[in-house]
Amino acid sequence: MSLDTNTVGYTTPAYEFKYDWKTVALYALGIGAKRDELEYLYEAKGPKVYPTFAVVPAYAALGDALVKTQGNLAMVVHGGQTVSMHRPIPSEGTMKTVATITGIYDMKKMANVIVKTTTEANGEPWLTLSGADADQWYNPTLLTKRARGSLSAPAAVQDDDELFCIDAFGYDGTGYISTSGICSYVDGAVSAGNIPARWGWWTIPGVTQPNMILDSVGKLTIWGINADTVKQLMSLQTTGEGALNISNASDFDYFNPIIFTNRARGTIGARTAVASADSAFEILVHGYNGTTDLPLAYIQALVDGTPGTNDMPGRIEFHTQADGAGGSLEGTTPEMVIKNNGNVGIGTATPTGLLEVASSTVEDLLILDVANDIAGTDPSILLRRSRGTLSARTTVSSGDNLGAIWASGYDGSNMEYAASIEFEVDGGVATAGDTTDMPGAIRFKTTPDGSNVSVERMRIDDAGNVGIGTTSPASKFVVAPPASQAIAGADTITADACGTIKQITSAGNVTTNTTNTLTAPTASYAGCCMTVINVDTADTITLDANTLFKTIGGANQALGPSDTVQVCSNGTNWYQVGAVSGNQ
Repeated sequence: MSLDTNTVGYTTPAYEFKYDWKTVALYALGIGAKRDELEYLYEAKGPKVYPTFAVVPAYAALGDALVKTQGNLAMVVHGGQTVSMHRPIPSEGTMKTVATITGIYDMKKMANVIVKTTTEANGEPWLTLSGADADQWYNPTLLTKRARGSLSAPAAVQDDDELFCIDAFGYDGTGYISTSGICSYVDGAVSAGNIPARWGWWTIPGVTQPNMILDSVGKLTIWGINADTVKQLMSLQTTGEGALNISNASDFDYFNPIIFTNRARGTIGARTAVASADSAFEILVHGYNGTTDLPLAYIQALVDGTPGTNDMPGRIEFHTQADGAGGSLEGTTPEMVIKNNGNVGIGTATPTGLLEVASSTVEDLLILDVANDIAGTDPSILLRRSRGTLSARTTVSSGDNLGAIWASGYDGSNMEYAASIEFEVDGGVATAGDTTDMPGAIRFKTTPDGSNVSVERMRIDDAGNVGIGTTSPASKFVVAPPASQAIAGADTITADACGTIKQITSAGNVTTNTTNTLTAPTASYAGCCMTVINVDTADTITLDANTLFKTIGGANQALGPSDTVQVCSNGTNWYQVGAVSGNQ
């Protein structure tokens, strides 16, 4: 049967091979291990594993590949095999092997099938097997050795000694000049069995410092052609999902993947201090619009104040590109900023509180949206207060403010408070051994016209009592009456006690105004009812019956000391409701 050359490139699935020390010891015995080779036979010594054991886990994958070629397995001759070891084979574990057919060659009287297998042990690559006749899989190797002293009397190399270099020259029409190169250097103190090394790459003729260095601890440093002004030192391109991956594994809680940057003025060789508003780090994201790459988002770290000894104030700005725009984002007003004092601004670059949200176009600046089937998980705003500090809290006391919602308006010069809802402790905390005791009250305030000082108008106390005009309601709903009004002859009674009592007094027997006994009614008084009471102890106040004050029988109503009368308005007139009652 002829071989199927279309199988070149075929890769088998991973074949798993589990083994333990008995397996490798049996293999050692099978290839003739003797008594003096106990390290390959005795489990207490490992055991060690012969490198040729590498052929064992590859059998299944190799067989799969050979079957795939449709050749006659009875005619197969093993022409040769090379094993590339990455590290010693473990004495037990699980190996997974895949095989790839890399070539099928017509040798006239026979055919040559080249199969490459790769085996991982315990999830790490350990060996690569390549099968071939002749020695075409042997890679050329360049081995260099460097010492100080002489060949006959070598001496140890020292820090910064050059160990090896490859220098690439190109012909410029008149002669060959250096274009680029790679060198290996000693990278630290040398001791017996230890020579730390670094690699340096350069692509700029005549430079004394490599453009890229990979040092002995794995740190990679890159310089541009002009390291003092260049903005793009590295370009990562990929057709997959990502081009940069930083991984870390450590048992120390403070060891984590870090991107570390330094910024100074001056030059790399002669640094000077940065100044306020200097940009220290930027992440600029572009998107391709079909013609060119345009900026779409931008994160920038800047100096946010005057630096000094052990003092480097900073802020972070977040910029996004508006729909319909595609210009540079540098120097634009950020959509969000975090200042050096921790204040966060959204829509403002100068937040005056821990969080300030500002907009000239958006009405709903904060939206809390919850959707689930769990009772009690509604959108919430939680305000918390204690005395002391965040790390050492102490108990709040009666009268302490717990939080507030303030509304302010701009008066042409400043923002002035107009109204507020405030929350306070309304009694003793943790009383009678109850550590969950936290009595509370809610205060509602408004600012009167002509003032910028808010006044409490209503309160709900810890017992649920509601008070309007009073800070200590004694029952479920209390409306405090206004102060007593002194009435002189022809005075109008001010209708400022809707829903409560209107107290009046006089310095003698008087009669009210004959046109407006009470404040001239308007639509705003519709539904207003109040009890008028004469709190004078000696004098009578007569309420004039007129067009705007309709009395029972159309007669004037005399209120002697402690007499009361109920009046109501429909927004057009005032009406007497019920007879005068009192101490007549």
